[in-house]
Amino acid sequence: MNDPHSPQGVWTKSSASNGATQCLEARLDGDVVHVRDSKYRRNPHNHLDDEPILTVQLTDWRNFLANITDERSFDTTIAISIDSHGSAILTTKSGDIELRFTPGEWTAFLIGAQDGEFAFEVVPAA
Repeated sequence: MNDPHSPQGVWTKSSASNGATQCLEARLDGDVVHVRDSKYRRNPHNHLDDEPILTVQLTDWRNFLANITDERSFDTTIAISIDSHGSAILTTKSGDIELRFTPGEWTAFLIGAQDGEFAFEVVPAA
């Protein structure tokens, strides 16, 4: 599949988002993970086909999660910067996709990541 704009699959957001409509959402799609900012979909002027979605290999996603939850330093294709106010910017190292999250959104994601809510596992085909 590997189409980030496909309606197939379930997008996951942190339970710490408390039903908020502004959050980091991720979805497993085969051996890749798609990441989006749900704020994009709230603006009626945005076109869903143009939605910025960061797509990385599952191994890069796992390394990214380990980096932010365990303060490790694994190589990953996801670059992150946190400003002095706690806002987070996620980009691919190539810089072609950029997602911006408020301090509240980022904190909710971190809580979910620490609780294992984004630790996707590939389920073998039957």
